[in-house]
Amino acid sequence: MSIKQGSIEFEKTIADLVSQDGNEKALFQELLQAYLEGHLCIEKAEKIESPFIENIRLGQKRFETLIGRWDNLYYLQRSYVVETKIFDLLKSIMGAHVKPLDIQAFQPLNRGQKEAVKKALKSAFFCLTGGPGTGKTHTIVSIIYSYLYGSRGSVVILAPTGKAATVLKKRIFHDELNTFASCADRIEITTLHKYFALRPGVDPVWLKRGLGDSLCIVDEASMIDTDWWVALLSAVSPQTRLVVCGDPHQLPPVEIGSVFFEICKALKFLDRVCFKELTSCMRTDNKEILSLAEKIKKGNGHDPIAFETDLDWEEVMMTLPLPKILEGDHKNISTAVVKAFFKQFMHVRILSPLKKGPWGTNLINKKTFEFMRRRFQEGETLVVPIMVVKNDASLGLSNGDLGLVFKTDNSLEFAPDEVCFFIREGAAISIPLALLPAYEISYALSVHKSQGSEFEHVLLLLPPGSENFGREVAYTAVTRAKKSVRVISDEETVKAVLSNSGVRNSGLSLRFSKLDNF
Repeated sequence: MSIKQGSIEFEKTIADLVSQDGNEKALFQELLQAYLEGHLCIEKAEKIESPFIENIRLGQKRFETLIGRWDNLYYLQRSYVVETKIFDLLKSIMGAHVKPLDIQAFQPLNRGQKEAVKKALKSAFFCLTGGPGTGKTHTIVSIIYSYLYGSRGSVVILAPTGKAATVLKKRIFHDELNTFASCADRIEITTLHKYFALRPGVDPVWLKRGLGDSLCIVDEASMIDTDWWVALLSAVSPQTRLVVCGDPHQLPPVEIGSVFFEICKALKFLDRVCFKELTSCMRTDNKEILSLAEKIKKGNGHDPIAFETDLDWEEVMMTLPLPKILEGDHKNISTAVVKAFFKQFMHVRILSPLKKGPWGTNLINKKTFEFMRRRFQEGETLVVPIMVVKNDASLGLSNGDLGLVFKTDNSLEFAPDEVCFFIREGAAISIPLALLPAYEISYALSVHKSQGSEFEHVLLLLPPGSENFGREVAYTAVTRAKKSVRVISDEETVKAVLSNSGVRNSGLSLRFSKLDNF
């Protein structure tokens, strides 16, 4: 059961017990529905007059599990408490003072990137945003380099998924000059779950681990939900410098809230020194894709993106990689061979917002696997991509990790003695399938699961129902592609997707805008 599902059961029970009719009954029902859709609050043009609600809101702490109100925004009490906690922590961290550090440029920076590095080096909290290709990672590397040069502290780099952490580690340490070799012991790159040692069934808001004297970089911050923001911000000490980085126009978290979007909105509006949006595109090989992403971001449904309505599955299947090993022991394959297969599977990927239904990833993966099996010949080893969907600390695996299964027969099921290969610290490791946590075949990925990945070519399916995710789902999917995007949909759905926004209701940016002398 997710955090959202678990906490909502209690709210439902209390609402049924104490609210039988009137304004409070309708408000509870509206709040519950909004919560299930990921919103922290709902806005009411006029104050709801109800002695019951006011008694709860103004009553003793034992009643505060029910409802909260700030200005004309109404919350389930848990959402109110969590948002207030985030607001108070952010306000405190942004107001802290740290020793300014000098920029140490070891690589070229454009004007916007240099400004970002300078701001980050004199701020206790810094927010870096920008679309794909604007050089966010390039800028982060310069911030890290300058910090290590001018400080004795450590660097902690956190990501919401194992996949995002792996990508970041590869980008930061893939440096021919080996810039960080002499201080590698001062840099830790891991996931939020691993760093805070999250155990099953534990709510992140209760996690306690300090960041101490460090520079903490948080990447893909748009994927982080409210509970993790509380854990992260609570870990900041007076000696910590916190840098959050991401693209606020991507999909919001799977769970509650759009905290990163709200932070960017507030800081951009207030023109704070602790914020920088990178806008200059550094890539020259995918200008058309980036132009399409901008078009989607500003989309209003009247100028839909190009799409196709007919999908020939046989044609699509033929474009997917079908790597085979013709001979040899599939349990003792070199790292070079495994990396080559991973590269093939990063060539093209099918993306869909949905998991269920005829256009959902579950059925697409099943059809694709069956198609690949039909082309399988005796004596061959078929390589099948999988994605881990559950954390397993004992194996060092995280939700989102990609692996390759080496299948040696033509059956529908995987055999327990078959192995799966992962790349870890630049080397291939093999783990028997029988030991893996839950996993899925991943010829096709949900758009949510694709965040943090890049593919040469993307086939995006936008079936009816995609409009519920808003234009953010199209923007996120398109920006996964490096060379080309092909969209399969219908005109009505495309217009609906571009017309809607998936941003969640929150009062965080409004609270900042009403602060005096901030």
